[in-house]
Amino acid sequence: MTTIKANNIEYKIEFGFDAAETEEFVQKLFRFMTGSYLAENSEDMDNLTAKDVIFGTTNMFSELPKLCALGFYAGLIQNHGFSKEESNSIMRSYMKENDLSYNDSFAFLKECMEKDGFFKLIGLDKVMEGMTEKEVQPEVEAKKIPQDHKKKQTGTK
Repeated sequence: MTTIKANNIEYKIEFGFDAAETEEFVQKLFRFMTGSYLAENSEDMDNLTAKDVIFGTTNMFSELPKLCALGFYAGLIQNHGFSKEESNSIMRSYMKENDLSYNDSFAFLKECMEKDGFFKLIGLDKVMEGMTEKEVQPEVEAKKIPQDHKKKQTGTK
């Protein structure tokens, strides 16, 4: 749990069960953290084109303000039960008072989620581990290609 101050009032941001049960937030967070925005409109998910990456990055970037608003809402409902409109007002005040961008705000929320064990609670930590293993695995497999089909070379020229 993290305490913030906005409009001279202290608020507790906590990412627990109430946040985990905020479906729209978890969906957007998953898409953002896994980078699935990049492949959403791709015809071939294994071979992303530059167009896919640009389009996906644009979508991801444009969703950041909404993700932050939902993140503040999800973090504030545990201890305050605010509506989305109320939490959005608090978020905007907090951002203005601390001169934060949406990117800064997301970094702050991500830090709070990590501290509260939120990624473990929703299972995102395991998904991210699996993605990292898959990214590393092809390199390891490429090094294990059998060479017995090649002719033996001798040391003399």
